[in-house]
Amino acid sequence: MAKFKSLLALSLVGMALAAPYATAHERGDIIMRAGLVTVDPHEESEDIRLHGTGKLPGTSAGVNSDTQIGLNYLYMLTDHVGLEYLAATPFKHDAYARGLPGDLDGHLGTFKQLPPTVSLVYFPLSPYSTVQPYVGAGINY
Repeated sequence: MAKFKSLLALSLVGMALAAPYATAHERGDIIMRAGLVTVDPHEESEDIRLHGTGKLPGTSAGVNSDTQIGLNYLYMLTDHVGLEYLAATPFKHDAYARGLPGDLDGHLGTFKQLPPTVSLVYFPLSPYSTVQPYVGAGINY
């Protein structure tokens, strides 16, 4: 955890020092950003169905969220549109069940994922604006 905090602090200091020089962007620019990335599964669970028994009323299953350090590399295709690649440290998720009898209730397992993601992002404001909100959509493979 100490390594994570040191890396986060170093990233924040670096971004704060570079921020005044990084506000403008234009076609052909390559921008690198670092920060925290969250994978937040939006699962919906109905009653769990066990093989051969049908649905079990009052049961549910879920997966928790995780936050990791991520790096974004952005290539500006135009002054307002860029192609972004997200790389992050592996995300760890716990799967769980509620309302099942005996040892079946609780933690079901853990899985890790390393989601490199490519996104197309749109910056609606002027490339010289001091605030740069954006919206994007991507493919996770």
